Amino acid sequence: MSDLSGPAFRRHVAAALDQPLALDRAALGELRALAEGRVDLAGFRPGEVMAGAVAATRRDGVAVIPVRGHIFPAGGLLSRMYAVTSPARIAADFDAALADASVDAIVLDVDSPGGSPAGVAELAREIRAAASVKPVIAYGSGMVASAAYWIAAAASQLVVEDTTSLGSVGVVAGVTVQVQPDFDGYQTFEVVSSNASNKRPDPRTESGLAEIRRRIDAVEAVFIDAVASFRGLDREVVVRDFGFGGLRVGADAVSAGLADRVGSFEDAIAAAQSAAGRSRSTQSGGAAGRPASTGVTAMDLQSLTAAMLAADRPDLVAELRQGYVSQAEATAAAAQATEAGLAEARVAAADAERSRIFGILDLGRAMPAETSAVGAALRNPSVDVGAAAVAVLKADDKARAAALAALSGDDPAALGAGPGEGADDLTADISATDDASLRARWDKSSTLRDEFVAFENFAAYARASAASRVPVTSRRASV
Repeated sequence: MSDLSGPAFRRHVAAALDQPLALDRAALGELRALAEGRVDLAGFRPGEVMAGAVAATRRDGVAVIPVRGHIFPAGGLLSRMYAVTSPARIAADFDAALADASVDAIVLDVDSPGGSPAGVAELAREIRAAASVKPVIAYGSGMVASAAYWIAAAASQLVVEDTTSLGSVGVVAGVTVQVQPDFDGYQTFEVVSSNASNKRPDPRTESGLAEIRRRIDAVEAVFIDAVASFRGLDREVVVRDFGFGGLRVGADAVSAGLADRVGSFEDAIAAAQSAAGRSRSTQSGGAAGRPASTGVTAMDLQSLTAAMLAADRPDLVAELRQGYVSQAEATAAAAQATEAGLAEARVAAADAERSRIFGILDLGRAMPAETSAVGAALRNPSVDVGAAAVAVLKADDKARAAALAALSGDDPAALGAGPGEGADDLTADISATDDASLRARWDKSSTLRDEFVAFENFAAYARASAASRVPVTSRRASV
C-alpha cells in the first residue's frame, strides 16, 4: 500500500480537490485534512464480501452494497485504498447481485458526504434500471449528501434514520492556486496556450470565476433533473424544497420529499424482502398478453410510495397524472363557464333594474302629484313599470275623486270639520290673491296642503274662485 503520510499521497488528494465535486462542506474539510497529512488512513480495510462482488454482503436473499466514505472515480489512489468508494466498485457489486440467483433484492447501505460526480450519473441510471429486475432499497445512516444522495435517490425507496442528514443537491468546485513552494520545495507555474484561456480559469478574476461557475452549473442541472425524475417530482420542487444545497434531517427530509420514510436498517431489509415477494409474484403470474398479479397485500400498500410506484409502474403513473390533468382542466373550464354565465346574468339583471327605475321615474314626471306612489314603486324591486303605472293611476284617481267630492260639497269630511276648523281656511278673505297672501294661508293651513298637495294648485284655484270662474255649490262658494 502506498505511503499515506508522504507528499506523493497528499499531492493526489490535492489534485482531486481541483475537480468539480458533489460534496458536503464538512467532507471537503476532511479531504483538505488528508491533503495536509492530518488524517491517518492506515486503519481502513475492506470488510467481508459476497462471492463474486467487491464489497457487497448477502443476508437472507438480500444483497447489501455499501456506499460509504468519499466517492471518487475508479482507478484513483483513494479508491484502491478502500478509504473511499468509487462508482465502478458499486456498479461491480450491482452486477454481481443481479447475476446471483440467490439474491432477490438489493439494499444500498449509504453513509457518505458525496464526492466527485464523475461516473455517478451513469451509476444512478443503472440503479434505477436494475429496479425492474430486482427491487432496490436505499438505507441512509449518518449522511446521504450530494453525490451519495444522487445515488440513493435512484432506488425505488429511500429509508433513513431520524438523525440522517440528506440533500446537499448541488456542485462545488475547489480550485487550488499555488502561491508558494509545495511540501518538497517545488513551485509549479502553468502557462496555457493563447486560445485556451478557459483551460485553467483563474478564480481570482471575474471571467475565470464565471467560467468555473458555468461548468459546475451544467453538472448541477444534470443532478437536479436526475433527482426530480427519480423522486417523481417537478424540477422546481427539487430546487425550492430540497434546501438550496443544504441538508435536511430525518422526518423533515421525508416531509420535503427527499426520502420516503424514517426507519431502521432492519426496516430497509424487510422492505426489500417484501418488494422481492411482489416482484416474484409479478414475474410468475398472468396468461400471455395479460399483466401478472402484483401480489400487493394490504400491508405492502402501507409502505408503497410514489417513488416506488414510479419505478415499478411508470405507465400507471403517467395514466394517473394524465387523468388528474384532464380532470383539472375540466374543472377549470366548468368554473370559467359558470363565471361567464354569472357575469352575463349580472349584466342582464342590472339592465333590467335600470329600465325599471327609468320607467317609474318617467311616470313620476308625467304625474308629479303622485310622488308617494312613485316612491313606493321605486323602493320595491318586485314592482315593474306596468304595476307601478297601475298604482300611480289608482292614486291619481283617488285624489281626483276626493277633490271633486270636496268641491261639490258631497264629502264635507274631505275638507275637514265644519266652520271654525278647516272651513275657515277657504272662507277667508279671497280678495287677496297675491303670492305673499296665498303663501301665508298655505303655510298656516294643513287642510289646504292636504287638499291641494302643491301650492301651485291651491293658488290657481284661489285666483279662479276670486274671478268667479269656479262654480261653487257648497260652503266653499266664498273662496
